[in-house]
Amino acid sequence: MTISVPNQFAGTATSDVSALDANFDALVNFLNSGVDFQGAELVSSYVAIRALTASTTSTTLAFTTGRLATGDGGMGWFRADPSDTTSSDNDGTILVAGDGMRWKRLFTGNVNVRWFGANGTADDTVAIQNALNVGDILVPPGTFNVDTLRLQDSTSGHYYGILVPASRSIVVDGDINAIPNASADSNTIFAVFNVSGVKIAGIGTLAGERLGHTGTTGTYGFCVDILGSTQVSVRGLGISNGWGDGIYIDSYSATPSQFVVIEGNKIHNNRRNNISVISGSSIRISGNEIYNANGTDPQAGIDVEPDAGKTCSDISISGNIFHDNANDGVRITSGAGTTARIMVYGNDCTGDCTLGSVTSGSISAFSVSQCSIVGNQSYSSGAHGIYMDSSNQIAVSYNIVQDPKFSGIRGNCGYSNFIGNQVWGASATASGTYDGLLVDGIRNTVIGNVVRANTTVQPKSAIGLGSSMANCLIFGNELDSSSAFSIGASYDGVFGKNISTTVPYTAGDTTPSVIGREVLRISNTVATSITALDDGTTDQIITILPDANSTLVGSTRLVLNASNFTGSATAAITLLCTGPGAAAVFTELYRRA
Repeated sequence: MTISVPNQFAGTATSDVSALDANFDALVNFLNSGVDFQGAELVSSYVAIRALTASTTSTTLAFTTGRLATGDGGMGWFRADPSDTTSSDNDGTILVAGDGMRWKRLFTGNVNVRWFGANGTADDTVAIQNALNVGDILVPPGTFNVDTLRLQDSTSGHYYGILVPASRSIVVDGDINAIPNASADSNTIFAVFNVSGVKIAGIGTLAGERLGHTGTTGTYGFCVDILGSTQVSVRGLGISNGWGDGIYIDSYSATPSQFVVIEGNKIHNNRRNNISVISGSSIRISGNEIYNANGTDPQAGIDVEPDAGKTCSDISISGNIFHDNANDGVRITSGAGTTARIMVYGNDCTGDCTLGSVTSGSISAFSVSQCSIVGNQSYSSGAHGIYMDSSNQIAVSYNIVQDPKFSGIRGNCGYSNFIGNQVWGASATASGTYDGLLVDGIRNTVIGNVVRANTTVQPKSAIGLGSSMANCLIFGNELDSSSAFSIGASYDGVFGKNISTTVPYTAGDTTPSVIGREVLRISNTVATSITALDDGTTDQIITILPDANSTLVGSTRLVLNASNFTGSATAAITLLCTGPGAAAVFTELYRRA
């Protein structure tokens, strides 16, 4: 049967219910205009369609203007299917009449949840689930309510409102709110458990029940709970107010989640973390705005935190905007599990670490290895810019950190590279307390960094080198601070070609520090004897250029080949550090009077 429909209604017999609602009066006028519909029935409810029997109508086509009543979102075309004698009435797309006839909705595209009775006036959980059981769904503009404790998964123990089948697309253009509860157990709006091929996207919102929660314990209320699933994406949504996390990614039984994409969302005001990754690989989190995680620790924008026996690997965190999270913007920790190949690059972090914890930063890593932190920007952190502890094989490169409360970059790690970073105005609210760039550990490379003070505060030093530093290379850094370097008592490393713009020799200093220097020009207004050079490093070679008022005097720490060395306009003496440390020993190599 072919029915001609005017252009303004084209497509409205499919899934475009919003268009039908907008043009409802015109559509009714059209249906009442006398156009021949070859006997199609016009009814106002599903009840009326179920009442169509062979004794009451000879048509096989009907149009209803509503589900329960005209204009309630259930309108659409139905066709009788005499060949089907077994399908159940699902109260949305298949209606079974009194004589057993199956009336089937004519549509293409996604199933509209309003067809199944979701309308925001009460609990919409079952209606949305019933729609999703049929196929891909549309949650249209409007407000809808979900009971996140409706059912419990027997394997994970997690409660959920809506269980997403495999290979489903969910378009959320409306606002889905969790119904307040008092539970301390894991519960969620959407449960994606042990399935593949799930897409959740739209311009709408998912809101947990934090603002109405009636309990005081637990941290496990989610908006989206992804367990042991693959090829899952969440895009374009506002996700907020979880009693625990906005998005939670973990394994299902022993199966980790894989190939998960979280992209283009606005995720905020979740009580524990905005996003938590507990177990998974090949996960991409990009282009989101992630802010104001607060309430109970860790309180991070993103927290990668594998549990015992679990692994988080091959995770990319890129191009996100983080701001005003109570602790870290990005927090990576091995915890009791394992992390590997975590890449954090190109993110913009502003004003995170509002609690001011000395063990937090815009980006933080704890006990991890094989992690890259590259090309990020951190502004006005309430703690450190980038913070690392007990970690190895970390690449920290080409980041910009400006005005952190504590250190710009703090790295207690080994076998790591700190290359091409810029730190401006470290120790912003505690002048002289924290280093601009602090590195402590073995076999680290610190090359080509720029560390500058701002006009009102000074870091403790531009670069701080901890006492555990060994076999390290410090080369080609540009340092603008009242102190270029501070050095631990047992430091062992090689310096070269570092430029310090504001740390001259202080007149009258008889034991000047030569940390990081290749050349030291000494100028005094009165006769001064230099008896030692402090803070030397193994195999450091330095050339001293003393003036006529300055004399290097031989001692146990300043071993000269001949007599004491008094300077002149052309004098130079070159020495080799043979005993590193604060009380360094330097031995003369050659001199020129």
